[in-house]
Parts: sequence; C-alpha cells; structure tokens
Amino acid sequence: MVERFSKYLRFAAALAFVCTLFASGSAQAQVPGGSYMRSCEGAHMNGDVLEARCQTMSGHMRRAYLPRAFNCRGGVENIDGSLRCAAFREPPRARLPEGSYQASCSHIRMRDDTLVASCQTRRGHWVESALHRPYRCRGIDNMDGNLVCR
Repeated sequence: MVERFSKYLRFAAALAFVCTLFASGSAQAQVPGGSYMRSCEGAHMNGDVLEARCQTMSGHMRRAYLPRAFNCRGGVENIDGSLRCAAFREPPRARLPEGSYQASCSHIRMRDDTLVASCQTRRGHWVESALHRPYRCRGIDNMDGNLVCR
C-alpha cells in the first residue's frame, strides 16, 4: 500500500512539473499583436520590451526593440526595421539624422532642433536621451544610453 501511494505521489509530482513547464512556456510566447508579425521573426518579450529581428525596406534584417509594447493601442508595426506602436506615427526615417543609434534606440523623433529617443544602455535598460542640434554631427551613436555626435 505504501509503495502504491509512493508511485502516485511521484506521478503527481512529475505531472505538476510538466504542467509548470508548459505554463511558463506559454507565458513567454505571448507577444503583442500587430502587422509586424508578417515581416519580423523571433519576437519575444524581455521584461516589458518587445524584441525581434525585423526586415528593412531594403530587405535586410535588423534587431528591433519596443519598450512597453503592451501599451500600444492599435497593435505594433514594423517601420523600415523598427518596431513602433501603430497609433504612434513619427516622421519618416529619411528625415532623421543618420547614425548607428537607430539600431539601439526607439521612439526616435525631432523636437524642434533636438533629437530625442529612448535608448538602450549596455545593461539593457531603456533611458530617454536628447541631442541638441544633431544636424551638426557627421553621424550619431548611442553610447550607453546617451546620444552622442561623431
């Protein structure tokens, strides 16, 4: 009788373990909806940041990030390799200053003569950064969350 009870106990523990694995896997698999799913791959959540590899207009794939993606009204979209809230429209990329910062910053926009963006630090945190008169730069980089001129 004790041996039979022990088998049931082991079976119940194994079943609980398997259920826990499936539950945690499905929670990780949940990403916000949107048209980006047609042109991005590997979409996953890293905390509250949506991460994916998205296709640019030229056909290349690049890493894209969108902080607080579940707050997007209208879903998420891929705009030339960058993830954006569908309800949040910003000027086309061609009007933004050139630079490598575009690969690690999001919500990039011009506010008067200041470039403003949410940029990722080396530790993976997102911080708001600004650069006054970016058109004077030869290019712009993200240095640990700070926009800097080249």
